[in-house]
Amino acid sequence: MTDKEAMAMALEKVTLGEYLRGLRLCQTDMSLEKMSEKIGCAKSYLSDVENDKTIPTLSKAKVMAKTYKTSLNQMGKYL
Repeated sequence: MTDKEAMAMALEKVTLGEYLRGLRLCQTDMSLEKMSEKIGCAKSYLSDVENDKTIPTLSKAKVMAKTYKTSLNQMGKYL
């Protein structure tokens, strides 16, 4: 197995919540509370999204994509 194939397999196992949490912590270094304020949602809602207990609505996903500095297309890969 090549490194590229191994990386692709590892990425396939990542959930949307894990992806978003990783972006929040690595790229923005923002707390859950601050991120929820920027997005305009309850901290508990964002926690549920990051823990894969709920999937954001399209309108909320658009705001999340911009705030997390990613795209809807990229987020969709983890659904």
